[in-house]
Amino acid sequence: MGEIKIGESLKRIREEKNLKQEYVAESLKISKPAVSKYENNKANPSYEVLIKLANLYDVSLDDIFSRDMFIVSEEDENYYLRVSKNMIKFVNNLLKDDYSRLLNYILNDPDQSIKLIASKMKDYI
Repeated sequence: MGEIKIGESLKRIREEKNLKQEYVAESLKISKPAVSKYENNKANPSYEVLIKLANLYDVSLDDIFSRDMFIVSEEDENYYLRVSKNMIKFVNNLLKDDYSRLLNYILNDPDQSIKLIASKMKDYI
């Protein structure tokens, strides 16, 4: 089994919360270099630190561990696909709200379909 790397997740969540590494370090009573090492996959936080990070960021451990990975099977091969929760919401809302309009654009006017998708993505990026 491969090593779990959560650095990207930790950094993404911290940045989404508009927090600085210094603030995280201070709040958790750890060093700033430790926070940097966690975010760069040079060290793994202890379970205790993970719980504190989840509480500080107001997220679940699933969010930290990026449980947004899906297995996609094609014939006899499996592929792992990482899809953000925001992208899943975006696609679901796009299909629910604008499916017929999008399908019409794709078939008749591909440029317009790109514009529609781009306008909808603003809410999710």
